[in-house]
Amino acid sequence: MQEEWATWSGRLAAYLGDDHPLARRVGAAAGQAMQTSSSPDHAWDFGLARIVDGLAVLASGSGS
Repeated sequence: MQEEWATWSGRLAAYLGDDHPLARRVGAAAGQAMQTSSSPDHAWDFGLARIVDGLAVLASGSGS
């Protein structure tokens, strides 16, 4: 993962540009802290929680 992060970090920084300095700092700090650019387990857990939250709102009838 470290090689991929080294390869892609410059391109990602260019996409963010100077318009999102906080996002650049957070992304760099997270990548450095985790020794990787992302965590598939965290992404799965986060996405699943959002889906369950959305379904709960729909099931309760308060989402309309």
